[in-house]
Amino acid sequence: MGFYADDLFGVTNLTTGLWYHIAYVYDVVANNQSIYLDGLSEGSRVAISSYIGQNANVTIGKTGIPEGYWFDGLLDQITVTNRAKTSCEILNDASLVAHFPFDSSTVDIGPNTITGTTTVQDNSGISWMTGKVNQAISFNKTNSYFQSCGFWALGQNQAYSIALWINPSFPVGTLVHLSTAATGSGSWCLPMIGFSSNGSIVSQTWNNNAFAVIGPIPPINAWTHIVQTWSGVNGLRLYINGGLYGSKTVSMFAAGGTSMCVFLGNSGLGTNCQTGQIVMGAYSGAIDEFYVYNRELSESEVCPLAHP
Repeated sequence: MGFYADDLFGVTNLTTGLWYHIAYVYDVVANNQSIYLDGLSEGSRVAISSYIGQNANVTIGKTGIPEGYWFDGLLDQITVTNRAKTSCEILNDASLVAHFPFDSSTVDIGPNTITGTTTVQDNSGISWMTGKVNQAISFNKTNSYFQSCGFWALGQNQAYSIALWINPSFPVGTLVHLSTAATGSGSWCLPMIGFSSNGSIVSQTWNNNAFAVIGPIPPINAWTHIVQTWSGVNGLRLYINGGLYGSKTVSMFAAGGTSMCVFLGNSGLGTNCQTGQIVMGAYSGAIDEFYVYNRELSESEVCPLAHP
């Protein structure tokens, strides 16, 4: 990537049929070119000459020379920023799947702007309250739920992280539920985070069976921060209020293999789902600052989320 005959090359050979996040950064002050693949640096160099581009058309999917070289594949979320982004910003762009702050709305303010909805029936039990950060979404009926679909990363055997604040009125029900169907059911479905029969927080993943880490019983009417991570290297990990609470060796995430739907506060119609250690049902309480990442967060990255 770079300027004509003054280019920077990456070092990783890409595999067909997989999604990659690619970023190219040019710092005009330092005359420096940088390439990032999935948020990580692939290399940088000082250009031989400065950028001399002019106002013109932009061609996507082929080179600009007359005969051209055509791209055969899919492109998505192409953005141009009129400044040099930092490496931290690039990593966030590449790995943050969604961020729902629930500040009196269901808008995803992450890079993908995934649509979120809540219970549409009258007397839905959905309301807004003072959150851990600004506002939070509150669930207080058996039919209350938040739902968002389009989570391709959560349907693959790849690392992920899920983070949220909870403020339970009672420690019962499903907090985070994953399914192939928008109903909460489908060919693959599992409550990922919720409560056990005695009110303990449960974090679980799937590899032909549910593998769970059992957490503490959270205080009522108080905020508790939860982060669930999984990777093939470190397995399943549960963080409570910024600290690692427990882990379990799980070498594979036997995911649904397709784009997934996420329920918060309910499991919808997922009565056919594997339940593991979670007693599925309606959650009564509030949720705030819901994040999904397509990589495993480190403990140093979890800590700031738990101390906003």
